[in-house]
Amino acid sequence: MNRFRNFIVIVAVALIFIVAFAAISLLTKKPQLSLDFSAGTVRGEVISLHSELLGKGGVLIFIDPEVEGSLTVLDKVTQCVSKDRIVAVSVSDKNKQAVTDRYKELDNLVFENSEAKEKYNINNAPVTYFIDKEGYVTDAFVGDIKLSTIQKAVKN
Repeated sequence: MNRFRNFIVIVAVALIFIVAFAAISLLTKKPQLSLDFSAGTVRGEVISLHSELLGKGGVLIFIDPEVEGSLTVLDKVTQCVSKDRIVAVSVSDKNKQAVTDRYKELDNLVFENSEAKEKYNINNAPVTYFIDKEGYVTDAFVGDIKLSTIQKAVKN
């Protein structure tokens, strides 16, 4: 009788582990596909997020030139990521010329794009999204980011 009871206990524990593993697998957050949008750049070209980043991955960053540290995050991103893999969207037209001059090497610099802000539910900046080659968001950060964190996110 003890053997049978021990067998039942072992089977019950094994089933609990299997159910727990299945639940964790189902509940773990899966990457979210980045939301595409079209925008006019300061260079006068129309781009879409997916056409710029699919196949190579990169960074989508929302900045606000009026927010302390917003441009600092963009400076850090430009140190770690190739310029053609950055899409920078300013949520404000304030200081447009100064920002355009400061980031003249960025082909994908966009100002006041309501479609992008609505799709990503942007209410403040900076907000930074790291997007993989398949178009999935792998990391997202609100506010300042350490340079080492950016470097790590770019490697993943």
